[in-house]
Amino acid sequence: MIKLNNKYFINSYKLSLEEKVLIKILFEDNFKDSIDVSKIDLDNLIKITSSHLMLPSLYSNIINKRLSKLFPTAFINYIEEIYKLNKQRNIQLVEEINFLSKILNEKEINHVFLKGSANITYSIYQEIGERMIGDIDLLVDKKQLSLVKDLLEKENYYPSEKTNFFEINEKHIKRRVNKKKIFAVEVHTKLTNNAKIIDENRMLKNKIKIDNVLLPSPKSMIKHTIYNWQINDNGYSQFRYSYRCIYDYIMLTKKYRIDVYENTKQYRDFLITMSLLGVKESEINESYYRKIIRKQIKSSKRKRYLYYQIMCAKENVKRIPEKILMILQNPNYLRYLFKKHL
Repeated sequence: MIKLNNKYFINSYKLSLEEKVLIKILFEDNFKDSIDVSKIDLDNLIKITSSHLMLPSLYSNIINKRLSKLFPTAFINYIEEIYKLNKQRNIQLVEEINFLSKILNEKEINHVFLKGSANITYSIYQEIGERMIGDIDLLVDKKQLSLVKDLLEKENYYPSEKTNFFEINEKHIKRRVNKKKIFAVEVHTKLTNNAKIIDENRMLKNKIKIDNVLLPSPKSMIKHTIYNWQINDNGYSQFRYSYRCIYDYIMLTKKYRIDVYENTKQYRDFLITMSLLGVKESEINESYYRKIIRKQIKSSKRKRYLYYQIMCAKENVKRIPEKILMILQNPNYLRYLFKKHL
């Protein structure tokens, strides 16, 4: 039996019972009162959890918090199997991180591992199989980018796409894939388009080493966790949230017993969103403008769709100067556009 504390959900998102239970399992340690788990739609719980890439974390928390007896055996067996598969992937991930770390260190490449790869190396999770990871992300000194490309190609990491028109101006080069490896590699030289939000040079300067793997400092990790979701994944502009991102933030702050606060709209919104979801209370007040938009886009699918289309159009307009510059620099890009859109 699992308790749901209603005070957490006052003035919050309109969450389903299954999502409230997910929050409870992932983010709370003490279960005093309870509800009947038989009322939960387990298919919907799996659907919601999967959409946030959190099924392995759900299983790990159910087991570690001794809640498995509350759920049907078939449900536990299903998410256990997913956890085991992810654990095997992450064991291989560690091997590939160590391999890349070795070749980068041998060539004295100024770099750090990012995101899930860094979190796994930091051991912020209860179990290695908790975090679902797609690629191995790296931040490298932009002065060494050509050297990194050559080094990866020497080790049979090749671009996953043939069109590389934006590599000059993008924050990262195209994903590199090695057919004999599980994980692709994504190399970044910038983490956002705003150097005031994340200073890549400072992150590289303040790096630390764990088991011969170079990582951002815990403070830098926390900042990047939030800004990567809020800016690069459009969490702030689209009023979206990610339990995986929130979970990473909570695990980092717990392990290192530090919290970081920055007075930016994206950072404040992240803390407000956690409060609205009932994950972590915050005294920060949301602006009237954000409240109105949040209320409207949550009220109907049609309004939400319209808002997202407006935001996509806004982003496309921002990229017009960049595309014009690319056409001038590379005539092949114009032919690529015609082939793509005609």
